[in-house]
Amino acid sequence: PHLRGGAPPDLCYVIKVFEPSIGLGLQRLKGDQKRGYYHSVVGLDTSSAAAISAYLSELSQRQDHASWMAGGEWRIVGGCYCCYDAFARVDVRVDVRIPGGVSAYAVDEHGARLPATPTQWKALGVSGMLRALCRPRPEQCLQQLPPPLAADREES
Repeated sequence: PHLRGGAPPDLCYVIKVFEPSIGLGLQRLKGDQKRGYYHSVVGLDTSSAAAISAYLSELSQRQDHASWMAGGEWRIVGGCYCCYDAFARVDVRVDVRIPGGVSAYAVDEHGARLPATPTQWKALGVSGMLRALCRPRPEQCLQQLPPPLAADREES
């Protein structure tokens, strides 16, 4: 694999919409009600679109709910999870719509979309594991999950 100098962590981009309570929030937020936020992730199981989709769904469920006095709350309605396949040297992206569907595809160095194959999902899982075992570069928005092969997770 091509992991010279440490591979970049995965990128998770979530789209949130503001949902006003009792119409109060409409006065507060004018214009486009959608906002995008991102964070980096290391250690997520990237061997299937379902595992990545579950992560985005979990983010949506873990969100804090605003009080009635806040005038509304932000809700995750979708996102895109991007990870690098070090073997095929492509980015694999998983687009998620909540509620809705999931689409997964690879993007090569020329920006062309390619189908994500079963073999590629296996390679992507290994690439993700290698990134988790290597020390990630320090970043402000990094969600670091426990390594899949940590000593405390192994059975004696």
